[in-house]
Amino acid sequence: MTANFMLRRPTESLRATVLSGAWLKLYEEPSKFDIVLATIMNLIYPKFSKDNKLVPNDLSHIKQVGGDYSNDSLTHKRITAGLFKSFHASGLWAIENAATLSIPTLLVHGADDIITGAQGSEAFSKAAGDIATLRIYENTKHELHNDNVAKEMLSEISEWFKNI
Repeated sequence: MTANFMLRRPTESLRATVLSGAWLKLYEEPSKFDIVLATIMNLIYPKFSKDNKLVPNDLSHIKQVGGDYSNDSLTHKRITAGLFKSFHASGLWAIENAATLSIPTLLVHGADDIITGAQGSEAFSKAAGDIATLRIYENTKHELHNDNVAKEMLSEISEWFKNI
């Protein structure tokens, strides 16, 4: 969402932004069947939902994070056709249009993220050029702020902002 906002809207009021584990591409490309199904269901019944296949332990190397997610009454294991179709298309669009990025952007991603793959952040950063900075953290999954390198990552983000 943030990447699309930066590329589709005026950004004069923004100085910089950070994208953390952004859904630019999923780790595993959805099957053509899933994309066609989401497209059709989005047209006729966008609230159609199915299991999002998210495994809580894929969020972080810290086991408690997955347990906390599983026990959180505000989470669920569903994704609607409308949400999937919108986010999947928006991520790919952002990569295709990253060359128009006009504000400094730091992309941080976990090397072990098997939810939203680091390859999406890499593709966006490469397409955006020098205005984008990419940092892939080893031994880190999807939720960098809840994983082994949280303090290091937050410190590096702070330093990055200071240098803009």
